[in-house]
Amino acid sequence: MTTSVIPPKCPRFSDAAPELFDRYAAFIQDASLSGTSNRGVEWHQRARVLASDLHSEAMTLGTSRAHEYSDDIYWLDQCAAVVSLIAFGRLSSDFEKYQAAVHYYAAFPNTKSRVIEFDRYVQGA
Repeated sequence: MTTSVIPPKCPRFSDAAPELFDRYAAFIQDASLSGTSNRGVEWHQRARVLASDLHSEAMTLGTSRAHEYSDDIYWLDQCAAVVSLIAFGRLSSDFEKYQAAVHYYAAFPNTKSRVIEFDRYVQGA
């Protein structure tokens, strides 16, 4: 999939592992500069691992009493969805799984506008 639409902004994580944000930012920069056409199996596998790691960190924070209300939880899931959308497309099972995680947050006032922005991005991709 090739997209010229800039992904929604994601702030640097405050509670999640900092290296995850760095890996996400590097993925977005690489996809923006080099596109997604003609990418090999290894690139797609790295994207799949990155999305999984982002979502796993969201789950870890969500089950931690110290971080169960962290804003990072939403951002991690959104980043996982963006990575899978860029790498596999909006009809992929990878993307659909992470999109469902993002849509869960549409029910909450503090994240509803983020979900709307995310959906606009998806429609333009």
